[in-house]
This record gives sequence, structure tokens and C-alpha cells, in this order.
Amino acid sequence: MDSQYLANMAKSFANQEKSITVPLEKLNEPIFLGFQPLGIASIPKDGYNLIAIADYYAPAICMAKVKITPDGLHFFDFE
Repeated sequence: MDSQYLANMAKSFANQEKSITVPLEKLNEPIFLGFQPLGIASIPKDGYNLIAIADYYAPAICMAKVKITPDGLHFFDFE
């Protein structure tokens, strides 16, 4: 791995959030979760969607719950 890749990887993990809400008026803009997603899959559940996000800089998949609230799109319970 080159030094730029390692620097970007470190920055990615340092900026990762535990829970975020994107206001409804901001949903037409990019959503930054604190890491570089490679792909996203979603399964509807009771009252929310369970999403899997493949992380570009790690051999891992992040699981999170997402639902629309009166405040906006809410991402929570990142694993």
C-alpha cells in the first residue's frame, strides 16, 4: 500500500460516525458517513431498513439501520 492510501484509510476511520440524521432538505446532496462506501444493499424491516455497506478501505461490511423520521433520514446502530 502506498502512503496516500494509508493516509486516506486513517482519515476515513477517524471520521466515522455512530449515528447521523440527514435533514430532509439536504437529501438531494451527497451523504457522508465517515468512510468510503464500495456498495450498499438494503432489506426492509419493521419500521426501518437494515443496510449493509461494503467499506472501500477495509475487508469489512458495516451494518446499520436507516429510517425516515420527521427530522430527516436517520442512520443508527452502526456495527
